[in-house]
Amino acid sequence: MKKFHNLLPVILVLAWTVAVHRAYSADRKPAAGFGQPPQHWSPEDVWRGIDVEKMPLEVEVSRRWEENGCAFEKLTYVSEVAEGTKIRIFGIYGGPKGATNLPGILHIHGGGQTASLAWVQYWAKRDYACLTYDFCGKWENRTEYTDWGPLAKNCDMASSGVY
Repeated sequence: MKKFHNLLPVILVLAWTVAVHRAYSADRKPAAGFGQPPQHWSPEDVWRGIDVEKMPLEVEVSRRWEENGCAFEKLTYVSEVAEGTKIRIFGIYGGPKGATNLPGILHIHGGGQTASLAWVQYWAKRDYACLTYDFCGKWENRTEYTDWGPLAKNCDMASSGVY
């Protein structure tokens, strides 16, 4: 099976996701409190001090397959290192089989949802490359999820009873 030859759109989207996450988690002043004007960040503020090439994404593909003229991959990539542990984000990527230089969609799901193959299939059939990712982390009976490592104590909603 042909591998995806042009992952540039996906890599750029992933790099942007990592950069925004790092920018918001960096040491910054807290948002304005009650009665104070809101703090607004410009794109320059968000990207200041961020080197998207400093840490490689280390993409690992766990499965590749084709169906209905489209090619898909289940993968993980490193978004950051926390307490010496690489945080691996789980996602599903797809697009029309053999196509290159496609417009890209980053599927950002709502609360309580996770990576959705159905949305990747929807966009791939319409000649887009699409990436969807899991934010929720480990849930009961799930085998594919984002491994938040030591950050799970802050964001693993399933184990904290949110879901």
